[in-house]
Amino acid sequence: MSKGKMLNRDPEFRSGMNGISVYNNSGGGTVTVERTTDVNLPNQSGYKIKITTVQGSVSPGLGGFTFNTRTRANAVFITRFIAWIPAGRAVEWASNATGNGGTSKWLTNNVGTGDWEEYAYYVKCGTGGTFNGTNYFYLVS
Repeated sequence: MSKGKMLNRDPEFRSGMNGISVYNNSGGGTVTVERTTDVNLPNQSGYKIKITTVQGSVSPGLGGFTFNTRTRANAVFITRFIAWIPAGRAVEWASNATGNGGTSKWLTNNVGTGDWEEYAYYVKCGTGGTFNGTNYFYLVS
């Protein structure tokens, strides 16, 4: 893992959203993603990404965020993020095609604790076939 390349190079959101956007297959404005400040953060910048879901059409789960990483033959992606996920909820992963024989798995627990936790997900793309976007994350009850 130490030989990898960071695709989104602003992990503390010092100057932007670090490539993050809304994940809601239902569209509309029921899920929002915004860069905002906070005092109780596990980083030095004072910025975080806040994801809010209001009542309305949301899919999958409660909606979430994406990096919309493009897959390709034999690529390996490890997505690491620190998030405050309420206890009783979990974060799930979704993807489009990652090629023939592609695999994926959580490297950490995906359950919310009501505190800041690190989450990590592993994607190994297949050797050929169809490739598309991956790394969509959403909350479930």
